[in-house]
Amino acid sequence: PTPPSRYHVAPECAEAEVRQGRPRTDKWVWRIKNCPVAPQIDPHTLAQAISAHATPPVKSDVPVVLFFGHSFCRQLFESLICRFDSYIHGGYINAVRDKFAGPNNLWEVREGGGTCHGYCQKQLKGMYPSSTHANEPYDPIIKADCCHDGQMCVTFGPNGRDGPASLRVCYIYAFGGTSKATLGNIKDTLGYEIGKDIKMIVSSHATKMAADVKSTMGKAAQDHGVLFLSMGQVQGIVMDQLQAATKKLGAPWDIKKLKARPQKCDNIDVHWAMPGAPDFTTDFMLQVAVSEAKTAFKKGGCNLINFEAPDPDEEVGMDEINALGLKPTGIGVARHRQ
Repeated sequence: PTPPSRYHVAPECAEAEVRQGRPRTDKWVWRIKNCPVAPQIDPHTLAQAISAHATPPVKSDVPVVLFFGHSFCRQLFESLICRFDSYIHGGYINAVRDKFAGPNNLWEVREGGGTCHGYCQKQLKGMYPSSTHANEPYDPIIKADCCHDGQMCVTFGPNGRDGPASLRVCYIYAFGGTSKATLGNIKDTLGYEIGKDIKMIVSSHATKMAADVKSTMGKAAQDHGVLFLSMGQVQGIVMDQLQAATKKLGAPWDIKKLKARPQKCDNIDVHWAMPGAPDFTTDFMLQVAVSEAKTAFKKGGCNLINFEAPDPDEEVGMDEINALGLKPTGIGVARHRQ
């Protein structure tokens, strides 16, 4: 649904990978014989699960899910938008002239096939060189000089633009942990409050964030309930399972090496090439969130979904979680296997 972006494999590099026996990252299709495919959960289904068990939002017209974290967390947010394009009701993106400074209506950015490429126009030539894009040049339709999704909200609904909204999903870029100042900035940036409006948070530092929210916004969280989900745990589980599956099937490539190569074929980026890994992680994340919503909001307080395995970013286990006074849902990896 979108042209190549920050996290992609340049066309020339993709062909080289195919010759080496690796699949094109935009052609991944997983079908394991005699294994039923889990029904895909869409944003509206998540909205229904949250609305059925959580208190109504105070300021927002619909529940808010916040993605808060570094670029790997951004990939899940982008995957959600790209995969469920037909559910998009509206929203805004950080796209303005000359600098990244404020919101721009999502439909205005997308008019005529316009894209948000993550850069300013003057950077594009260097980011998509002819040496790796010779046969498939990238010439985006740009509606603003600069555009990125570091501060962005998208609303989803069962009938897309033609019907009512049911869920708002936002993203704030944050590299590193959280602090009281950061939590305050969320309210200033989005206009929504954790607990009162923001019902679920997907973060690259979920445990630390849950502890900060509990200590600084205890009453709001206790009264309304917040569901925290660790991006690192979810993606780690998915990638481990996919790698085990590829080995079992005798695939000649390592899934964990299928990383982005945006500019040079011999320069592997740290991010997963899209689509692929983030899409599977997003599916898993939605399944887990829907299944845990009832338990989390019934408890109230800051509820951290824990898989009895540490987040690779935080290295936090059950002892640390209990010491922070959080309320883990207590689920295990076996209960949520793709």
